[in-house]
Amino acid sequence: MGTASRAARSRPKRATSSATIAQPRAANATFTPLEIATLYEFPAGTDGKGQCIGIIELGGGYRRTDLKAYFKQLGIALPKVSSKSVDGAKNKPTGDINSADGEVVLDIEVAGAVAPTLVQISIGP
Repeated sequence: MGTASRAARSRPKRATSSATIAQPRAANATFTPLEIATLYEFPAGTDGKGQCIGIIELGGGYRRTDLKAYFKQLGIALPKVSSKSVDGAKNKPTGDINSADGEVVLDIEVAGAVAPTLVQISIGP
């Protein structure tokens, strides 16, 4: 074997790559609770009929007018929503959807949309 071919074999090969770095992308879509329930294969025919649920919230509140507008947009009747005082706490919406109000309203919207025939949703802060 010649010197040139031995040298070619002993040289380390340079790594090359044609890969590119993936850039993060945010989804440019929104989903209703009904669409999410479908994506997660929520059992068909489960609508909450005759059931009551309680949601524990540790701050914030909801406005009935906001809930009415939301459920009207979905074409679903507004479920009966009531607040139950726990240790003196009350439904106290600030009007800022980026505060605890956002979580309170979202919880009610999801429960009421996925199980539209609930008898009642009780919120206890």
